[in-house]
Amino acid sequence: MKKTLLSLFLLLSCLNADEIARIESIVNDITTLRTSYEKSQEDLELCRVTLKDEKEKSVILKRELDSDVPISKKEKDYKNKIKNLENKIKELQNRLKSKESIYKKEDTNNLNNQIKDENKFPNLQMRKEFLDLETIEYFPASSFRVNKDASIYDAMNGNEIAKWEENTSFTSNQKTQHWIKITGYFVDRVWQKSTSEMWLKLEDSKQRDK
Repeated sequence: MKKTLLSLFLLLSCLNADEIARIESIVNDITTLRTSYEKSQEDLELCRVTLKDEKEKSVILKRELDSDVPISKKEKDYKNKIKNLENKIKELQNRLKSKESIYKKEDTNNLNNQIKDENKFPNLQMRKEFLDLETIEYFPASSFRVNKDASIYDAMNGNEIAKWEENTSFTSNQKTQHWIKITGYFVDRVWQKSTSEMWLKLEDSKQRDK
């Protein structure tokens, strides 16, 4: 029994390390995507502000031209300035549309690559517990027993990580409609805290007599 528990500790440590590494990799990729998205939004906002300023300048020049006494040279200068501003506005509008199109395409491609990139996440799969979430009920820590030879899992609807014999004692303070979380267990009558996720089907457990 002691060797079995030692093997279980080693297995849980390896599984936990792999899980943490996968999560850290996902977090890093999400952070990179978020930074890229924020930068793209800043660029777009700058273009919008510049475009707004140029439009306001154009309106002001037109007003000045309409209010002044027509003078051929001054009128010609104003017309040239207005024409230049209008061309600049069109150029900015095209750049803005182009940037929006590029960023939307990049965001879509990055999201698709994030999902489909099997080289970055070769073993990553959608965990079943995220597809079938159950409401967790918290209660005062209590002692339980396994009521028959049963499997232990690394999550609700997760992977089997160990087999426990009937009457194996453990503690818990969380459960759902179908699962109970193992927060600790006894080795040679000495309680030890669980160092990783351990779940047992609720039907395979029974509360110990006080």
